[in-house]
Amino acid sequence: MSWLRLMEERIKEMEKTNDAGAVASVDASDAKAATAPAPRKKNRVLHLLGNLAADIESDRSSLHYAVLSTDSLLRQGEEIRQFVKDPDGHALPPARINEDVRKLLERPNFLAHDATFSNLKSSGNIHLIKDVTLNWLLFSYYSKAENLHRIQEAEQQATIEVNAAYFLQWFAMDGSDDAPIFRNPGGIKALAANVQFRNQVESRVAKRKELQSLYTGMDAMAAKLQVLLRQ
Repeated sequence: MSWLRLMEERIKEMEKTNDAGAVASVDASDAKAATAPAPRKKNRVLHLLGNLAADIESDRSSLHYAVLSTDSLLRQGEEIRQFVKDPDGHALPPARINEDVRKLLERPNFLAHDATFSNLKSSGNIHLIKDVTLNWLLFSYYSKAENLHRIQEAEQQATIEVNAAYFLQWFAMDGSDDAPIFRNPGGIKALAANVQFRNQVESRVAKRKELQSLYTGMDAMAAKLQVLLRQ
């Protein structure tokens, strides 16, 4: 066999070896690509989770404001209740009662930040969240937020149409102590025997206690969501 023939056969053998190696390399790359998560998709999920976490953080700030403000309202409502039960033992000056009544008419509300979750639902991208527990808790949390929003709206309407309609007739909203109720016969102590006054106070306290319970429940759920979103 001539040396030229030997060279040709050697070159063919080398080409076959290189082709086989190239095929094996491509097959390995394809297998790796099939099993590894797509970077773009993963980054998108991380971005969505980050936005959800930011919304929940804003929600907790709003909830804490509502809780603290309602605590203050309930304390002053309780002050009036104690006065009504025992006007001599828990005497209050007119200015203080007027201040308490003004506080009772406040309506500190919780505002849910649901833009990210609403977008996930409307776009169909909610399927990107694979964690079943997180998915369930998100739906449960925002469902309760919607219900709480409806309760707050009803409370606001009742406060304006029922409670404020009564209190504004008798109390000064500018903080002065010359309100009509204090010029009535019997003076300030007559409030303790005024059934309508007591009912109005009890109504506001009861409604705010209900909302306070809902606020604290929502905050507990929000805290659980934060833990899941950080994982």
